[in-house]
Amino acid sequence: MRLDRDSGVPLHVQIRELIRLGITQGTWRVGETLPTEEELARAFRVSRGTVRQALSRLALDGLVTRHRRLGTVVARVPEEGGLVFVSPFRAIQAAGMVPRVQVLALEKRRTPKRVLEAWRQTSSSAYRWSVFFDRVFWAGQEPVARGSSWVPAHRFQRLTSMDLSRRAFLDVLAREFGVVITRIEERMELTTMSGENAELLGAPRGSPCLAVALAQWSRDEPVEYAEFWMHPAKSRYLLTGAMGVGPGGSSLLATGGSLPTDWDRAVGPGRKGVRRT
Repeated sequence: MRLDRDSGVPLHVQIRELIRLGITQGTWRVGETLPTEEELARAFRVSRGTVRQALSRLALDGLVTRHRRLGTVVARVPEEGGLVFVSPFRAIQAAGMVPRVQVLALEKRRTPKRVLEAWRQTSSSAYRWSVFFDRVFWAGQEPVARGSSWVPAHRFQRLTSMDLSRRAFLDVLAREFGVVITRIEERMELTTMSGENAELLGAPRGSPCLAVALAQWSRDEPVEYAEFWMHPAKSRYLLTGAMGVGPGGSSLLATGGSLPTDWDRAVGPGRKGVRRT
């Protein structure tokens, strides 16, 4: 089991979600005992304190119970997997292909209402402007996904002069701006491909489309709101990643909460999806 130590996602969060996924997939069944803190720390190459933090949150969520003599016992199976979405850039890498980002827009824009609502910043003037980053993800010679991100301009203005075509966006935020993601809220649904997205991804208009929206915080500070659109038939490895961990363990992790009610406006028409929390 491998962790992504450069992703900006805390290690205890990654460990927690990997264990949650293991319970969901039946690696550990209800009533069975998880490996000891020492065994998990050795497997993940982290301190016991980091493992303890992950297990404490799973206990708080009611998925496990902790006993002094018996250890950590699985109490129930999650109703939904906590791990929801792997970034297209990382999923392409994990599939053994070379990712490339086609930049459609990288500029300062007024922050849309739905973004302010997702960040809980509708009354704050500090978030009135964002850096807008719109791009298409390519795997080799094929476009497989589109992603649009908004980040607060007052902190990330420098992004507009950076080359973002060959790096995962979260890596840029982590390494260039010191962002450590501590909370992510995500929502996913199956909808239909808009005309613009169909043209960008080389797919028929109205064909199935997986849409994901996410909001991210670094401690109590909102750092990104993003929307992704993927064509299931062209990017099965991205969809596999959406429900699990890629070969390299790279992932974005959902930790709870909900996104604004104007989801249809964010991702276009389609059937309401399942909120992952």
